[in-house]
Amino acid sequence: QLGLPETFRIVLSPRNTAAFYNLDKIVEAIPKVINKVGKVYFLFIWHGIDPDKEKELMEIASALGVEHVVKFIGYVDEYKGYKCYAATAGKIHVSINVFL
Repeated sequence: QLGLPETFRIVLSPRNTAAFYNLDKIVEAIPKVINKVGKVYFLFIWHGIDPDKEKELMEIASALGVEHVVKFIGYVDEYKGYKCYAATAGKIHVSINVFL
């Protein structure tokens, strides 16, 4: 439905755009993840409407040359991302605790 590549691992970041959540740090880490993991795609959703944050994050991704493996869905009215967490789904969820 989202047109994500089926052969890639998916990193889902379902969080708010507040600075506390370090979305910029996650985007900045994408090249390192690609170097270690290979085929990986980053999907970002959040619970507020913030077009400026999306633009800022895409600028970071573009500057790093990874915009082709990043998708910003943005605001999701009814979050059903929990369906992605099945053990057999091969999905990765980034926890806020990674940066604390």
